[in-house]
Amino acid sequence: LAAGVLLYQCIGQRQPSATAQHWHGLALAALLLILLAFVVSRPGNFPFPGALLAVIGTLGVIACLHRRPGFMHRLLGWRALVGVGRISYSLYLWHWPVFVLFRWTCGLETAVTRLTAVALAFLLAFASYHWVENPLRHSNLLRRLPKAVTILTGLAAIGLGSWGARLLDEHTNAISQSQLSRQPEVWYPHGWSVNPQRPGCNADPEYRHAEGGLLLIYQARGCQQPLPPASSTLYVIGDSHALAYEGLFKQYAMHTGRTVHAYNNGGCPFISLQPWRDSENPVCLQHIQAALRDLHSRIQPGDILFLPSLRMPRLADQWGAFTDEKVQEQVFSDRAIAGRQRAQIDAIEVLREFADSGVHIVLEGPKPLFKAPPFRCADWFNRHNPVCAPGFSLPREELQAYRQPVLDGFAAIARQLPAVHIWDPFPLLCPGAECSAWHNGLPLFLDGDHLSGYGNQLLLPHFIHFLGSQTAEQDFGVINQ
Repeated sequence: LAAGVLLYQCIGQRQPSATAQHWHGLALAALLLILLAFVVSRPGNFPFPGALLAVIGTLGVIACLHRRPGFMHRLLGWRALVGVGRISYSLYLWHWPVFVLFRWTCGLETAVTRLTAVALAFLLAFASYHWVENPLRHSNLLRRLPKAVTILTGLAAIGLGSWGARLLDEHTNAISQSQLSRQPEVWYPHGWSVNPQRPGCNADPEYRHAEGGLLLIYQARGCQQPLPPASSTLYVIGDSHALAYEGLFKQYAMHTGRTVHAYNNGGCPFISLQPWRDSENPVCLQHIQAALRDLHSRIQPGDILFLPSLRMPRLADQWGAFTDEKVQEQVFSDRAIAGRQRAQIDAIEVLREFADSGVHIVLEGPKPLFKAPPFRCADWFNRHNPVCAPGFSLPREELQAYRQPVLDGFAAIARQLPAVHIWDPFPLLCPGAECSAWHNGLPLFLDGDHLSGYGNQLLLPHFIHFLGSQTAEQDFGVINQ
């Protein structure tokens, strides 16, 4: 948009000139540059540098052909192309919601759904151009209105739209047809913010900066009854899978009286036994070192250091499943084995200082993974999306094979550092021969590997009991699920 405005300032007053073939040759080269952009550009590179070729090519076509008639004018003046150009702004506005709607319902993986989405976007663009855009643009009534009234009307429309959007957002739970919006505590990792056994309590996180990173502090407040005395603090370092325990951390703080400090590690795991993802990744290493510096300044003897992270390769993301070959290569290849051996040595060195100072260290055993994201398949309008096809269950034996190298690495670390303990949620999340992302009709996971709010609640009693047993503290009673 800015480039187009600048170009207009440069050529807007240009006078018509005779046909110059070299300008048309340059315009053709610029047009080829636009076509090349469709081939080489990648979604992850937008808007910069992904859109650069298309922008330069478009500027070149306009600059070379403006008021220079010739064969390129006739080519680009084809009636069908001009028609698309006329509705292009409406098409730009409509294509995004149409494509998003298709992607999150029936999918955009097949030629039929893609062509249908394109056709629908064109139909809506044509309708809005002829029945909304043009009538407003050429309205005699609007032209006769004083400019001040036109401006005030526009501002009022913007304000009304903003108010309507906020109203919709505030009533999403009642309006939406999605289970995720109707039951956010069940689906999203933040879980429930209240505890019936602790009236008045709330432990929503407080956000603080720590060595340039983000520290989330979960501390019970507003409780109507005294909480059990807590002589220690729970510290957490990990990736997004650590913060996916948010519902558990809030309930743990309210139930035990302990404060939880969780470091947002910038999407980087900690002691993942996959060094290319943490200690050998420069960006992640910077996050890890910053978190460790702040942690060393806070942690005391008797405190607990909980280290959850994704330690197996993901089987899928929200867009689809990965190949078995890719997953197995990340677990069983010579590179993976050598990486785990290096990571074990590094982990012992990093954790020894905590162990020697009397800190209780708890490693998280790998949880089940799945090939389809439950949140994308939870409703009647999206459960037939192709992303759901791989299903939500896997044989326990298959997942155990992926887990075993990590568990062996943990055992090697624990042999060197007796202060290291392993909390393994896997048996609770997969009690049978077939692991499922669902339990009693409710989701254990939000996507293929991040816990849901319900999954957090299911693990809470065992987590409290395990930490209590490791620190020789009381069990804090039984929790009603």
